[in-house]
Amino acid sequence: MKPGLKYMAVIASCVLSHAALATDWPGFPLTASTARAELSFGLSTVGDKVSYTPNLPTGGFAPPRKKPRYQSRITSINWQANPDWRFTGEHQQQRFISLRDNFSFNRLSFSAEYQLPAIQPHTRTSLDFTISSNRSSVLNKNSYTRIKDNLLTSLRINNPSDLQWQTNVSQTRDISTHSRLTFFTGMGRISSGHDGITGLVRDSSGCQYGFDFGNSGGEIDQLGQCGTVTALNRQYPSDATISRELGVAPIKDLQNNAWFYRVGGGLSTSHQRWSGHIAYYYQQYLRDDLDSRIVANGGTIYDNNQVLALEATHRTGKKLSLSATLEYNQHRFLDKIPVLYTRLTASRFRNDVVYLTLRANYSFAP
Repeated sequence: MKPGLKYMAVIASCVLSHAALATDWPGFPLTASTARAELSFGLSTVGDKVSYTPNLPTGGFAPPRKKPRYQSRITSINWQANPDWRFTGEHQQQRFISLRDNFSFNRLSFSAEYQLPAIQPHTRTSLDFTISSNRSSVLNKNSYTRIKDNLLTSLRINNPSDLQWQTNVSQTRDISTHSRLTFFTGMGRISSGHDGITGLVRDSSGCQYGFDFGNSGGEIDQLGQCGTVTALNRQYPSDATISRELGVAPIKDLQNNAWFYRVGGGLSTSHQRWSGHIAYYYQQYLRDDLDSRIVANGGTIYDNNQVLALEATHRTGKKLSLSATLEYNQHRFLDKIPVLYTRLTASRFRNDVVYLTLRANYSFAP
């Protein structure tokens, strides 16, 4: 075999050995092709819609509007540098909508995969490392939340973000000419934070207060007259003081810091211009302080997730392919937007969800 053809055969074997899924799945490129690089554009959404009716500043609710609960625009590039190294970069513009809230995030992720030297024929072992981050300039929480005897009517979180890294080891084995099995396991770390919060709260007497809390304390100001009190300002030197006196901790209650591990596997097959994939993983979270605070305040925690994905890809030509993915999550958004998991919002992760993702993939074939 000529050197160029031999190199292409190795590249094809490396790419075809994995299922065609996104960077959340260890060792899975976007499409099964012999391309050195591939550019992909996609749209992800969910089947259920929500009647979005936010609270109005003047009281009452805005007219309801039907909106998808989740949408994401995806741009990614997958580069097979050589038979051993593969790199994937991805950007997502995500929008999450609930009954009262409308949140937007930008997600960036980068992964690198190295294929170890083969020990057995028809079996390949890979190591990969992924780093990702969700960021937003501001989150305005329009929905009301009761904290002890107080009603939180408005919350603004400045520069919320999360950072996640994970490493996995995966092994793929050919079970026939066109089919292969992949198993993987891995671990990682999530950390999230913000640059301070502001908002409005109403106490049991109907008095309203504005607050401004940072990572090293904050203050509360009374808004207007309340009974015989015309003005009131309270200073709080630390997060612990705020928690002790008001029942909420701006740092501990709004930061999701956790270790996690995952195990899973998948089956992929191909026939002529078609390829199909099925994959599953289980992920368990070990959070630092947040879950214990949720339980202590009567909430329910969600510390694990199961995900099942089905994908079909059709190669329409030498360079273009189209793919459709259905992905079931036991707890919606738990793995995708960790920064949204807080003491005030954990209940939103209780339901399951099915994502539909459509992609168009352009291969820079040799």
